[in-house]
Parts: sequence; C-alpha cells; structure tokens
Amino acid sequence: MEEQQWAMTICVLGNFHVLTRGRAVAMPSGGKIEALLSTLAIRGDQGVPRESLMNVLWPETDPSLAGASLNSLLHRTHRVLSFEADSVSPVRLDGGWYRLNSEAGVTTDISRFETLVRAGDRHKDRDELDEAMEAYARAARLYRGDIIVGTDVRAVIERERLRAQQLDVLAWIADQFFDKANYPAAIDYALRLLSFEPCCEDAHRLAMRAFARRGQRARALGQYRLCENMLRSEFDTEPEPSTRELFDRLKRGDVDL
Repeated sequence: MEEQQWAMTICVLGNFHVLTRGRAVAMPSGGKIEALLSTLAIRGDQGVPRESLMNVLWPETDPSLAGASLNSLLHRTHRVLSFEADSVSPVRLDGGWYRLNSEAGVTTDISRFETLVRAGDRHKDRDELDEAMEAYARAARLYRGDIIVGTDVRAVIERERLRAQQLDVLAWIADQFFDKANYPAAIDYALRLLSFEPCCEDAHRLAMRAFARRGQRARALGQYRLCENMLRSEFDTEPEPSTRELFDRLKRGDVDL
C-alpha cells in the first residue's frame, strides 16, 4: 500500500503524532490516547493482551477499574480519530489481543521505515545501487528520531533495534556518496549519523576524509578534535589507532585519503 493510501499513520519516531491520509491530526500531546496508540505502535503486529495493556496504562490499579477505563479510552480514541479517517477504527480486538487496525489501513512510521529498509536491502543484494539508495534515503527521512515513548524492556529493545538500522542506513548512504565523490552529501549523512551516535569513529573518519577532499583541512582536523572530545567525555578513552593515523596524515597535508 502506497504512502498516500494509508488511512491513518501512527508516528512514534522522534515524536508522537497521527496522520490521516498524510494530514496531521490536531490532538493534545500526552495523555492516555497517545499512550495507547504508542504502545500498540511499538508492539506492531504482535499486539498486546488486554491485561498487559491495562497494566501499562493503569499500573497498580484494580483490574475491574482498569478494564472500565480501557473500554472508555478505546471508545474515546475511536470517537476522536475515526471521524478524521472516514470512520476507520484505529484499534481492533482479536482473541483478547489489541492491535492497530492494519486491515482498515492503519499503519505506523515504524512499519513504513522497516519496509523501506528491507526494500533497500533487497536492491543492495542484487547490486541495484541506485534503487537501494532511493529506498534507504526515504527510510532515513522517515526516521526523525529514536522512539521516545515506552520505558519497559521491550520498548527499549525495540528502540535500540530500530536505531541500529538507521545507523546502518546512514553509514551506507554516506559511503556511497563518498565513493561517487559527492563529498558534501557524504559529509551531510556522516554528520546525521553522528547526531544519533556521536562516538561513531567510522563516521568521524569519513567526515574527516570528505572535508579533506573538499580542501577543508581545518574542518577535517576539527572533526578529529570533536571525535577526541566526545570519546573522552563519554568513555574516558582515546580514538582508535586508525583515527589517530588519519589525523596525523591530515596534519602533514596528505589529501589523498
């Protein structure tokens, strides 16, 4: 299903918002509707059993009261969002498990991101690099930031799994642009990667090399100092030998990097 055909998209990457046919829905931030949809978005097709959902939304609450609250919340969610999406109910109950209603055209930015990553992977495996670049670049644009909702172990694991995929995507794109001598684009993607993972030495090295190829030796040297400071601040360690060697070559004026 193409992007414009989705009746509703629940977005949890970077920040929470809801799109209906590509248009943002005005709704208050925080609150139980956001918590409900975010929890279901993170769990994906697996869904959440009723008891677990009540425990997430109303921890340490009497089950009968939590159950009544959940019923009320589901009704309110349907009333708020179904009007926006041609009466599509965003949540369905299936065998005691709650899921987002994908059959009615409800999706998530997580699902769309992973679909594009898988498409990029397939193209890369077939050596269709232009098509892989297009899919990966679209995925990278969808990833506005890490999942910022959910504190349970499963949410943390999901956050780190998706984050790793985004880092791999950005690194691959940056490498491709460097190989094509498109150094501004290589720098842009390397720095985007560093905005997620400031201590990634591969990205620091690529940025240093790309700056040097552009004749921006001072910026290349400054990138090393940034790398050095980040590693010392975060891990009380020094850059890897390969990073220090690259720095030494830059100091000597070597641009064939």
